[in-house]
This record gives sequence, C-alpha cells and structure tokens, in this order.
Amino acid sequence: MSRILRPASFSQAVAMLAEHGQAARPIAGGTDTLTRLNAGAAPPSLWVDLSAVRQGRDIRVQDGALRIGALVSFQDMAGSAALAAALPALHQAANIMGSLQIRTRGTLGGNLCNASPAGDAIPPLVVADALVELLGSTGSRMLSIQDFLLGPGQTARRPDELLVAVHCAVVPGTVSAFVRVGARAHHVITKASAAMACRVDRGILRDVRFALGSVGPTVIRAPRVEALLEGHTPTAQRVAQAALASAAAARPIDDVRSTAAYRREVCGELVGIMLEKLGLQVG
Repeated sequence: MSRILRPASFSQAVAMLAEHGQAARPIAGGTDTLTRLNAGAAPPSLWVDLSAVRQGRDIRVQDGALRIGALVSFQDMAGSAALAAALPALHQAANIMGSLQIRTRGTLGGNLCNASPAGDAIPPLVVADALVELLGSTGSRMLSIQDFLLGPGQTARRPDELLVAVHCAVVPGTVSAFVRVGARAHHVITKASAAMACRVDRGILRDVRFALGSVGPTVIRAPRVEALLEGHTPTAQRVAQAALASAAAARPIDDVRSTAAYRREVCGELVGIMLEKLGLQVG
C-alpha cells in the first residue's frame, strides 16, 4: 500500500522528494497515473500529492514573456484569453484535449512529465521554443523543452525536482496553430499532429517553426520544412516540397492506433492544413 504526503508548497514537495528519493513520485491531476496503474504499472511506495499546493496555477504575460504554472489545468488554458493571444497553438490544443473531466483534472506539468510523444501540449511548446523551469533541492534550472523530453515516459527531471512552470517569449506579430488527426475529433489519442509558428510580412513567412507529434519517440522539429517556407510566400509548389519534407521527417511506427504508412502520409498533408488554419493563402 502506497503512502501519501500532501505538501502545501513546491518547496515542501521538493524537500519530500529529496528525502525519499526514487521511492517517491509526485502526482498532480492523476489522469495519466490512473491509466498506467490500470495497465498494470507498479505504484511507488510514496506519492507526493500536489493537490494542496496553491502555487503554479496561473497564466501570466509580462514583459514580453508568457509564464504558465505547472499546475494550470487544461480547462483553465482552454478558457484563457491571455493564452489565446500569446500562444494560440497551445490554446487550440487545450480546447480539444480529452473530455471535460480530463481537461479539468489534467495539468500542463503532469502532461509534460508523462512525456508521451502523442501529448497535444508538446508540439505547440516546441514551436514556441519553450523553456521548462525545474525546482530541486539545490535550486532551480531552466531546460529547453526538447532537452527536457528524452523519450516515451522519460524526462530530464531529477528525482528531487519538480517542474514548476513553462516559459515562452511572446514575439509581436507571431501567429501559431495546432492540428491533430485522430479516429474522431475528441476523446481519442492522437495519431499524428503538427504545430507551426511564424510571422507574416507582406505575405512572406518569417521565423518559421514547424513540429510533428505522435510520429516519433519525441516531438520532431522539422528544419527542412522550416527552410523551405522561410522567406517565401507559400506557393503550391513550395508547399508540395514542404509536404514531402514533413513526411520524410516523420519516424512513425505501426501500433493499435494507426499504421506507420498512414501517419507518414498524413504528416505531408498537415503542412497545407496548417497553412490554411493560419489563414494563409497558398498561391
């Protein structure tokens, strides 16, 4: 039987994790945890339950930066006008993630620490060049989200650390969007997804960032797609080239949700769909 400790602050939680080491595991909304336990995963001997922590539950935009607390729920992100203005791709992902019950319980920090390649919050944060803030017994540190996520279920979080916030720069004029493909619109794990961010200067794309989700062990940044679109208007020929590059960047597998061949084909189609969602005319 697992014991449960309930800290009142992040610092208390970190002290508990440092004291108990690998025997302890933090838990926030618990939506991913229940899935794993139901699948037969062994529980830890000690849970550090973050439900009483009041920190990390706000979304702030200040001095050109977006800060999202790790305990912000997906439902709070879905309803945040500040997030919709600062990072539309993440706002869109939050609105279509799971059911109302999952969005209400699930937290951004928990979703990132679960480190699923199909996590809908991850591609928007990758194209935003997000940093994660980790608090440990020796202080805090920042990591890029791509350095934080190491593989399915694997992160760079140390046993005594908590993910306490996510940070992104807010660049004026930047637009972003998120698209996913699943067996249905809601209540489904993503087969393939993409996020894109860019600025549009008189029809020319600038600072293009493009990422694919659910088609590799981690979210995949696609620099060849970015290079093909950067500094150009999105003509049909260029978009077709970018689509081929997107399909080539994917590293999908066959599983119960889809085939690798289907996922690769979809990744090509997502380039045009993404541009359309951003309201960009393909000439």
